[in-house]
Amino acid sequence: MRIVQLLLASLFMPGIAVAGPAAGAIEGREGWIREAPPGASVRAGYVELHNGGDTAVTVSGARSPAFGAIEIHEMVGDGDVMRMRRMPGLELSAGEAVRLQPGGKHLMLFRPRAPLSPGEKVTVTLDLADGSSVDIELVQR
Repeated sequence: MRIVQLLLASLFMPGIAVAGPAAGAIEGREGWIREAPPGASVRAGYVELHNGGDTAVTVSGARSPAFGAIEIHEMVGDGDVMRMRRMPGLELSAGEAVRLQPGGKHLMLFRPRAPLSPGEKVTVTLDLADGSSVDIELVQR
């Protein structure tokens, strides 16, 4: 009987491990998408990400069925000129909150699959460096 219990437990363990310890630590707050002109092929998304865990977490990518691609970007000063630069990842220390906001770090949302109406909610999946993922919500403003 004990062998059967261990076998059954091992079948379900991979499903539990997929979520990963870091996934439960990340929370998205007050996420929103900036309105864009009709037909625009790119939008910007903003959210406060909070790491409620006790270890650092790195967001290594993002995806959503609502967009063809999502990248993490930041604005950097180059003399009197601000330039946008793609970030390979975004690290959040234990207990840290990082605000993705206009003029700073943000999500670039490429190739929307359908027009978004004000108040419409979009789920974005954040991929974490440990192989886990977490869903956050952005609202079209």
